[in-house]
Amino acid sequence: MESIVREDLLPTILVVDDESSILRVLARVLGRQGMMVHTANSGVQGLLFLEKEQVDLVLSDQIMPGLTGAQLLAEVAHRWPDTERILMSGHCDPDIVAQGLRSEEIGCFLIKPLNAAAMRDIQERATGAYQRRINRPKAPPPP
Repeated sequence: MESIVREDLLPTILVVDDESSILRVLARVLGRQGMMVHTANSGVQGLLFLEKEQVDLVLSDQIMPGLTGAQLLAEVAHRWPDTERILMSGHCDPDIVAQGLRSEEIGCFLIKPLNAAAMRDIQERATGAYQRRINRPKAPPPP
C-alpha cells in the first residue's frame, strides 16, 4: 500500500540560503519533522517561488548576494503579511535585526548553527501559521 501525502495537509516552509549544504540539511531535518520544505538559493529565487506558491513560513539567511535576508523578509511582510518570517545568520548586524523586529518584518531571529531548540521553534511557528491558514474563513465565490 502506497501512502500519499498531500502538500496542502502539511505546514509549508520556504528555506532561502545561498549555501546548498545548509539548504539540504534544513530540508532534510524539517521534512522529518513533518514539514513540506521548498528551497531557494537566493532572495530573488525565493520571491519568484512565492509568486507561484503559498507557504506558511519563510526561513532566510541574512547574508546572501543580491537581496539580503532582511530585504527579502521585508518584501514578504509587505506582499504576504500572513506568512511567518524568520531570519537566521551566523554573523549579522544587530541594528538590522533590531529594526526588522521592531517593524515586524522579521518575526524571529535565530543564530546559526541552528540547535534543536531553534528547530522546534521553526516547527511551532510553521504549524501555527498553517493552523491559522486552514482555519481562515473562505471567501464566498463571486456571484
